[in-house]
Amino acid sequence: MYKWLAVGLVGCMCVTLVLLGQEREEEWTEYLPPGQGQELTAQYCGQSCHNLERTVRERKPRERWEATVYDMIGRGAPIFLNEAEEIIVYLTDVFGPEVPPLVDVNAASEDELVEIPGITREQAARLLAYRESNGLLASQQQIREILELEDEVFERIRYYLHAGAPATGP
Repeated sequence: MYKWLAVGLVGCMCVTLVLLGQEREEEWTEYLPPGQGQELTAQYCGQSCHNLERTVRERKPRERWEATVYDMIGRGAPIFLNEAEEIIVYLTDVFGPEVPPLVDVNAASEDELVEIPGITREQAARLLAYRESNGLLASQQQIREILELEDEVFERIRYYLHAGAPATGP
């Protein structure tokens, strides 16, 4: 009887962890800018041995994205060669070395915030003052409101601004 109870508990824990992982993964898909290859990247880079958070934090040249994608294929990711090329091009375009880093607005300094194109020192100072008096920010909508950005401007830079739980790893 205890054996079946233990099996049931382990099963429930596994289902819970999978559901929590899917919920967390959905959060990171919003940091994939639009473009050809976005869906494939979400599909394959979010269901491998790491999650999308790791992918959206990276900034690499094409050669390194290519090495990463082919390494994943070598480890068993079921990616066809034409899909691999589309993913590599997408990752190079949206997460290349010239793209601004993903900034955690709950930990960033003023200097880090102004690295994001479209954020002025005044806006960065306003965000820091808000964070100091009100605590951590919880959403991108909150960031947009504090920075007082028009929707079209915010849409261009939202992929570089993160508010929420701390990073889960390298």
